[in-house]
Amino acid sequence: MSNSLVRPVTALNRRRLMLLTAGGMLTSVWARTRVPLAVGDHGGHQHWMPLFELLARAVTLEWELRPMPWPRAQAFAEQGDGLMFGLARTPAREARFAFSRPVAVMRSWAVVREGEAHALGRPGGLAERQVCMARGSSYPDTLRAQGVPIGHWLESDQGDPGALRMLAAGRCDAAVLTLPGATAELATQHLAAIGVPTAGLELLSQHLQQTPLHFVTGRRSRWRWVLVRLDDTLQRDRRLQETLQRLSG
Repeated sequence: MSNSLVRPVTALNRRRLMLLTAGGMLTSVWARTRVPLAVGDHGGHQHWMPLFELLARAVTLEWELRPMPWPRAQAFAEQGDGLMFGLARTPAREARFAFSRPVAVMRSWAVVREGEAHALGRPGGLAERQVCMARGSSYPDTLRAQGVPIGHWLESDQGDPGALRMLAAGRCDAAVLTLPGATAELATQHLAAIGVPTAGLELLSQHLQQTPLHFVTGRRSRWRWVLVRLDDTLQRDRRLQETLQRLSG
């Protein structure tokens, strides 16, 4: 959209407004504060573009979108270089990040090879299994807290698509991803929409957990004021809350 408030960092236009001060002098200011926002680089952030746009308008800022690998995005935010979207809250992360209020809720799904859902989909079916995940994910902590037993975790350096390739190659028995969509069918459609191959794979019919997602930045970051503004807006605007819930799928 032509007036989008969510822009890739390479496409920013530095617009200025000339404002008349009380003393009659012209001064230039930025039209809106641009906030660097790190997101995952495998395309999943495209689903959240309407959410980013809605929040930018609600809190009067402009997002400077920076797709990057998940571990690098966390380091970017922790170092105070900007914000990151999409982290679940865990005790370990609370020592590193300041969190916004929950903005969206997604579900974590186990993906298996076709024909293996019956054996692995029963309660405790992953307890003795090798399970792949993107490096930097919080699944070991969050699923343990939910009482979901997992055998052994293997990390992918290439995000969710890499975890799925490891699964397809037989290096693990399942992969865990967090996706929008209330059903396995909708979550699968999301993977297809962002171009992640799922040939020969299927999602288990029931999700493993629901995961509230947050904006985060470093605990000493100069961008913490953005979290405060987001929280204030979310707390007082019920219609905005309801719209964000619908966008969560």
